[in-house]
Amino acid sequence: MRAAKPGPPETDRRTDFNQEITMTGQPTALPEDDEPTTLRRIVTADEYDTAYSRAAAAAQAVGVTVPHPALHDAVRGVLAAVGLLTPPPEPDTTDGTCTAQFADDEGQWWQCEMEPHDPSEGHDGGDWGWGDDAPNAVPASRQ
Repeated sequence: MRAAKPGPPETDRRTDFNQEITMTGQPTALPEDDEPTTLRRIVTADEYDTAYSRAAAAAQAVGVTVPHPALHDAVRGVLAAVGLLTPPPEPDTTDGTCTAQFADDEGQWWQCEMEPHDPSEGHDGGDWGWGDDAPNAVPASRQ
């Protein structure tokens, strides 16, 4: 599990990876993401809707229809690349787990998989572990 810590955003290895794709046409495995996560601004729902609508319109203008999940992933990735995050999804409360969330370096939101607990114990989302004071963390809602 990777820990979320303040620090510089990961750029160098991903830039090298992207250049390799451009130069060779063949990507190798994406570099492991050991760099810490930094604080980014969460866009409003209106800002996200505008970005999504413009991306969909741009694709349609060149005759491409992009399925919703793929377009969402593309918009999320572009926003994350420039230091912005999509609004966090509503926490899943159906399985009785903690509702704390965290956004990783690609802008993907993770929810804590632990039973409701003392936040000072930190949170575990499977691939990520974080505390309420980590950049890009949304503390658990009152349960």
